[in-house]
Amino acid sequence: MTDHLLHDDYMDAVASALDAAGLTADDGWTEVLHGHQLEGVQTYEANERLHSGAWPYGVVVTWNQHDGWQYAAVRRGGAPEQGRELIADLTPPPAVVAEAVSSLVAGRLDQIPTRWDREVHPGWEHAEAFADALDEWNTDHAAGTSGGSGTPTTT
Repeated sequence: MTDHLLHDDYMDAVASALDAAGLTADDGWTEVLHGHQLEGVQTYEANERLHSGAWPYGVVVTWNQHDGWQYAAVRRGGAPEQGRELIADLTPPPAVVAEAVSSLVAGRLDQIPTRWDREVHPGWEHAEAFADALDEWNTDHAAGTSGGSGTPTTT
């Protein structure tokens, strides 16, 4: 049995929003990289759901507590390209992530909402507690940012 990770609830809420929007990822997981970086990953394989011109080999959507939401095209052979910012805010509401992923998989990069309207999409109900927990995690793990254990923990 794996431990519950700090960001699991947020990633679960995002996965639920993606599912509700018909954007269920082909694979998804959370992990702790190098003992300090919290990461959530959603992968979309090349298939009829993806815009073939934009994502001929698939696309990966990731979140971490330093960079927030990013995406990367998958190269031939399966390795992702360098990540690009998907949404400018660190922890936007799950519905906002789903909107951005909807535009992303359709190849409408110019329509990705990089910022979100707080009147249209109020924040995630657990956002404040999550932000506090992230601050505490980052403080507690600041010494580990130059190495850490190197052993990913996944759920």
